[in-house]
Amino acid sequence: MKNYKNNLRFVIFLVAITIVNGACKKESWPPDFGMGKGYFYWFENNKLWLKRDRNHLSIRFYEDYGKAFHDSILDAYGIQTVWAQTFDKHPPMPGYYRVTRSPAEDYYTSYGDTTLNRMGNLPEIEFVLPVFYKNEDFQDLKLMPKILYTFHESITEARQVEILDSLITFDNIELRQLFPGEEWCTYHIYVTKSSPACPYTLYHRYYETGFFEAIDMDWSFTSQWLINK
Repeated sequence: MKNYKNNLRFVIFLVAITIVNGACKKESWPPDFGMGKGYFYWFENNKLWLKRDRNHLSIRFYEDYGKAFHDSILDAYGIQTVWAQTFDKHPPMPGYYRVTRSPAEDYYTSYGDTTLNRMGNLPEIEFVLPVFYKNEDFQDLKLMPKILYTFHESITEARQVEILDSLITFDNIELRQLFPGEEWCTYHIYVTKSSPACPYTLYHRYYETGFFEAIDMDWSFTSQWLINK
């Protein structure tokens, strides 16, 4: 009888341990894929370093397909919504999403080869791009497929047109107005899916040309100050 009670206690102990372990695993889900290092942007000729967030994505669906379609695709890929993309608002903003099955890079739009079987290459999706981490003030720097630029004053308008035409031809980029329809609205470079490289890579390539007085990647971000307010 004594052995029976001891065995019963042992079985109950094992069951309790199993339940606790299961609860711990559930609390740690989804998995943490960490941060990628070695990324940066230029500010006043200095490198400012970034970390690529391998847990989150910057995603923008074409609005014509609607929110229900947006939700169904995310569900199929096991992607959770943190901040949903905007619908019927201008300018359109991407959403901020959490991966649960694979690192974020497995979902990115593969610029230059959109035949790859990736979520970011679906025709209903405008782009799936990285999210970068800068500091505690701006945690979710969601990359956009835009590059903002200003030419050096020494470059004539005719030469500017030549440079932009060459980029359009060789890199399959487009020039778009920041605020379409507004008079005297400035233009930006829009990186299409048929471009040979992603916006991050093209930004660095254009910076190195020396044509531009200022050139920047375009971000959508949530200020931590706004979250905590």
